[in-house]
Amino acid sequence: MLLLSLSACGFGRPDVPVTATLSSGIGKTPLQTPTSAQAMLSAGESSPLPTPTPDITVQEKPTPHVTPTYQPLEIVPELEEGKGAIRGRLTWDLGKEKLVPATHNTIYLGKVLFDDKGEPWLFSFDVENYPKTKTDGGGRFVFSNLEPDTYTLYYTMEGFSEFLLEKPDEDKFMIEVKTGETVDMDDFVALFPSF
Repeated sequence: MLLLSLSACGFGRPDVPVTATLSSGIGKTPLQTPTSAQAMLSAGESSPLPTPTPDITVQEKPTPHVTPTYQPLEIVPELEEGKGAIRGRLTWDLGKEKLVPATHNTIYLGKVLFDDKGEPWLFSFDVENYPKTKTDGGGRFVFSNLEPDTYTLYYTMEGFSEFLLEKPDEDKFMIEVKTGETVDMDDFVALFPSF
């Protein structure tokens, strides 16, 4: 048995090529350059023993596509006396009848101002002073303890400005909040803005 010790090798240094010859008196047998593990063993450090490689056959099976489903949890806002609330779920329309929750988007509450004839005149909101909320992981949101009034909603997409939520079948979207009531918007589809 030959014990090979390399004093030039050390932790963090490159392996030094070495050729050793074992002489049995009958002939000379060249040995291979030791690996880092062999050099560590001769220096008194431990190294894992070689593990036999088992004969394994890998058989790929296609993973079935599972479409995630959404079970809405009902958000029940607690209302102060004389107040109302708006709740719902905001989704994105990805086309081909595929809706996904609009998660972690900011929604602002805007006010609808009316002219002297009672017609909607202006949809307004102020990012600094008007109420806002974020949708949760399921796209759900709630505005609670609102004064009875007519409101509208604006949403933001990261990297874009604020956009007024609109229903495809209406010119502008208005929500009338009454005392003691919660307006349930269910699944509300936000369309990607077109420029």
